[in-house]
Amino acid sequence: MTTPAGVEAVGDLEAAPEEATNVKAVEAALAKVLKADYPSGEELAKLLQSAGVSVANQTANIVGDNGTIGQASGGSTVKISYTPTHSKSG
Repeated sequence: MTTPAGVEAVGDLEAAPEEATNVKAVEAALAKVLKADYPSGEELAKLLQSAGVSVANQTANIVGDNGTIGQASGGSTVKISYTPTHSKSG
């Protein structure tokens, strides 16, 4: 986050953390740093976990009709209700 764009993004976020565009700019800058330096990503995950932040990776691949997915992490729950809207005849 030492590039001019990274410094600007962090400064904007500090000045107005409620602005979604400032949050997205820091997320984008941080993603670039972590992609360029994978060990930094591992260190960040360790730091976040030691601070009590839940770190989870989730992936879902859905194929076919009426695909529904629910994902939860860290003791969260997901409730999915499904009501068919049509039926297929064979």
